[in-house]
Amino acid sequence: MAGFDFYIEAQYEDRRFLQSLLRLAQRLAGKRGVRFSYRWKQQAGYFVIVDGSLTSMQYLLEPLVIGLFSYAEGAVSFGPNQYRQDIAHRVTSSYANSLDEITETVEHISETFDGMPNSLSFDVGGATHLSGHINAFSNSLTLYYQGRILPHQIAEDAHTIIELLLRDVLGSSSNKLSFEEKVQSAEDKGCFDQKLAVALVQLKNLRRDAKHRGQGISNKVIDRLLPPVITASHRLARIIRNDFES
Repeated sequence: MAGFDFYIEAQYEDRRFLQSLLRLAQRLAGKRGVRFSYRWKQQAGYFVIVDGSLTSMQYLLEPLVIGLFSYAEGAVSFGPNQYRQDIAHRVTSSYANSLDEITETVEHISETFDGMPNSLSFDVGGATHLSGHINAFSNSLTLYYQGRILPHQIAEDAHTIIELLLRDVLGSSSNKLSFEEKVQSAEDKGCFDQKLAVALVQLKNLRRDAKHRGQGISNKVIDRLLPPVITASHRLARIIRNDFES
């Protein structure tokens, strides 16, 4: 579990509309297993406390933004549209900034103890040629856990990012290797253990059977494979990041 808190500065006259936004945020958070509480601080605004798994708090961000801005657009009784949008932005930006901070903190602590963060956010450091790909994978994970893309789609995206990361870690000599051979080479180099290697090969087989043999992929199966895939992605991203920093 992780958590953070933040202030939303506001005047007393903002309180009624802000409270309605926070009440909606609390409902959206509860549906995703995140505790979201708030209280009014005299002369300061609202003090908000968010608590849950880091991954749950990460994939709460998008529905929070969509939900609060949609509500603000329709809540005409609370004042001019620009005022309502500004207040909604104040809430969502405060949440997003605090989420970025806790994500960085968790990643730093994990690296200090040679662990892997349970996070949907990945850091490849100076490897800017991979930034777009790793961010796209992070977005795909968020969409999958929100039920907005299908198992075969996240399997395809996961296979793609793992192959790109493996290619970068192993170098050009790996270009002619099969996916399974790349995984074996990375395991031999100590990039990850056999358990993760087995999961990556299972992902490859799952994706192959879905793409070329028309076999379906169940949520249950991909839900079992995604945690080790995420861990392997973090391990490979860390190796790439450290190579750029050294």
